[in-house]
Amino acid sequence: MPPAPPQSLNHNHGDDPVYGGQLDHTMTNILPSAEITAPDNGWVYTEGLSVSFAGSGTDPEFGSLTGASLVWKSSIDAQFGTGASFSYTNLSAGQHTITLFADDACGGTGTASRVITVDADTDRDGMPDWWELAHFGNITNAESSADGDGDGQKNYAEWMGGSIPTNDLSIFALNGEVPAGSSAYVLDWPTTSNRHYSLLWGADLESSMSLMTTNVTYLLPSMTYTDAVNSLEDRVYYRVRVTP
Repeated sequence: MPPAPPQSLNHNHGDDPVYGGQLDHTMTNILPSAEITAPDNGWVYTEGLSVSFAGSGTDPEFGSLTGASLVWKSSIDAQFGTGASFSYTNLSAGQHTITLFADDACGGTGTASRVITVDADTDRDGMPDWWELAHFGNITNAESSADGDGDGQKNYAEWMGGSIPTNDLSIFALNGEVPAGSSAYVLDWPTTSNRHYSLLWGADLESSMSLMTTNVTYLLPSMTYTDAVNSLEDRVYYRVRVTP
């Protein structure tokens, strides 16, 4: 079948003494663009846990694309969502190429892609099979709420913090000091791959704590933050929140 002719607008000025004849204008559809802002490219998640997706599409003729015009597909699971942002928990284990399709009203499509990996978690306890096998010898006996080495941190916390769950000397801890000649607190903590870190502070342990940094991507092997503001309080407490 021969290709369809380009869309055109015909203006007939047959009775016009100056423009007599037919004038054709061919209109070409400019493809939209797509952009993914989450998840991070190359990130690794654990099967069954929530993964956040965010992206956008822009059409040169009509502006921002929303709703069903934004379609998300996985190279393993096919289509799994639509829209600019949402969370999804049912990605299969394996390496996924995630593609966002931005579709315009004229049939044009722009795409953007990222690659993520989902580690298998047979018992759905939030800890991947490979980690449980490495530290406990099997993939189902380790309970996320247990503290086998008695160091005060549960197995799931040890997985998230990057510590060894069978060694009571291996713990995730926030350290701080005030260098000589300074009034600022210098805070540091160990990091592990595929984590985001948020730092919080409070003047006491009874009130809710306030965010100082939010979802900062890991830098190996540790991260440092200097607090020259809240350190002026008579007493100050800090906490690090770790998320995938």
